[in-house]
Amino acid sequence: MFTPVGPLVHWLEFFAWSMALVGLVVFLLAADSIVLSHPHGERLTQDHSRHLTMLIAGWLAVIGAVTGFVLTAMAVWNGSY
Repeated sequence: MFTPVGPLVHWLEFFAWSMALVGLVVFLLAADSIVLSHPHGERLTQDHSRHLTMLIAGWLAVIGAVTGFVLTAMAVWNGSY
């Protein structure tokens, strides 16, 4: 019924999960540096470059996780694991 997935899907899956992990780490580092660099109020609005880094890294983490989950589910469904 389904065609078996090839090694390309596994590499794409690895890339998607790696992108999610790196995005999460960058997001947490940017959030931590914002908290530590501003001891009082309005942290996100004062530091636009770190806020932009958090925004991009957060979206990369979400997109990578969703893509990795879909590719993993596809590989499991087709029985290549």
